[in-house]
Amino acid sequence: MTPFQLYLLLKMDSLKDIILGISIIFWVLTIVFIIVWIYQWIENDKKIGFAKGIIFLMIGLFLSISSELIPSTKQVAAIIVVPKIITSIENNKELMALPGEITSIASEWIKELKPKKDTILMEGK
Repeated sequence: MTPFQLYLLLKMDSLKDIILGISIIFWVLTIVFIIVWIYQWIENDKKIGFAKGIIFLMIGLFLSISSELIPSTKQVAAIIVVPKIITSIENNKELMALPGEITSIASEWIKELKPKKDTILMEGK
């Protein structure tokens, strides 16, 4: 991973917040232009504000969707790291044998405890 990729990884949340902020500005401008259009429609029957409102609506919608599609820093880290961990675990034979060893050690320990448990129960009666 290059330093630039690491920088982008750490700044994904900031980028997402900037795009979301810009989309909010466009949503406000959309509402303003629609209000202006309504006022012009009532007064003069002009449709200048409506066209601008539609343009700002489309830009705001595009920015809102794109801000949701940009992954957060945690999501990017998971996208980068999890596949590498999974492939390293799959390729490591010693790590694959570890659960079987743990299970066998646990079953031996349980077998050793069973006679002690039976004697303690017998003495208690």
